[in-house]
Amino acid sequence: MVSNRIGGWLKVAAAAVTLTIASGCQVFEAVNPDDPARPGNIVRLERHGVVLSYRPDIDRVVFFGAVGGPNMLHTVELDRQPAHDGSYTFYGGGYSWVAPQRGELGWRDAAGELRDWPPDPAMDCGPMEVIRRSHDSFTARSPIMGNGLREYVTFTLVGSNLVEVVRELENTGSEPTQASLWVITAVEPGATVALRGEAVDHLRAGTLEEEAALLEWFQPDDGCFLLDTALADNRDGIKAYFDAEPFLAVHNQGWWFIRDGLARDSGSLNEVGEAPIALYLHPELEIFEAELYGPLREIAPGERIDYTEYWMLRASYPPDCAVLP
Repeated sequence: MVSNRIGGWLKVAAAAVTLTIASGCQVFEAVNPDDPARPGNIVRLERHGVVLSYRPDIDRVVFFGAVGGPNMLHTVELDRQPAHDGSYTFYGGGYSWVAPQRGELGWRDAAGELRDWPPDPAMDCGPMEVIRRSHDSFTARSPIMGNGLREYVTFTLVGSNLVEVVRELENTGSEPTQASLWVITAVEPGATVALRGEAVDHLRAGTLEEEAALLEWFQPDDGCFLLDTALADNRDGIKAYFDAEPFLAVHNQGWWFIRDGLARDSGSLNEVGEAPIALYLHPELEIFEAELYGPLREIAPGERIDYTEYWMLRASYPPDCAVLP
């Protein structure tokens, strides 16, 4: 099912490439092009009506949207530098972490002790090194994290309003390990999140009260369920998991931002307390996050695992699930 859906998207993209005269695209806009990781520098892709901007110095996609359209990613004070004490700085945008966060395979501190917060700065904000650039694609590489893993991310404009995002984890250590790629996009407060019906049927949250609240906020619409983030009134953060194919969409200012993961998890994420889809809702802090996970896999020394998503834009006002793939 996943391959058929992605194949359909790529056919549409190929048709768009055939029918569209390639527009000019600016791959890099920077204070110092020889040093992409310099604070404030931006790697920018623009083609076929879509724009993607990336900050290597903080490892964040800081803009994704249509040319002349709104930013589909929520960002906060991007000019701040990461905290020197290793504490967490919320920038929003699009980024990735390593899962699971907790348990025996979870995050560890510099001393190797289990510690589920804050994230390893090398994992959270790099800085990344841009190791390859072309007119429609670039690849960035992270420093080696405390757990011995290193991430690579490649963004490629593959057609009209369609971006391929490939993330890889490399095991630079001497022992095998297990990990999953956890890809997060910050949602503008007041935007609407859409999940397919089967995802909401497999909802899991921290308490029964949180699950009941989420089910009350979700409203059915043409095979999907819509959650207006303005309805969330919880005081503390709620993390909700959905055991279904990794697919979600965010509607804001007349556009759908659609994320579709290519890999289907076999249940390994549930075993470590995660799931292919997650939402984090903390209205008091104005933090709303839409999250997809790749499968949990073993990584032998010197080898890599990968996880691919397709990001797509579709115009729709008001939010209409009928236009979603």
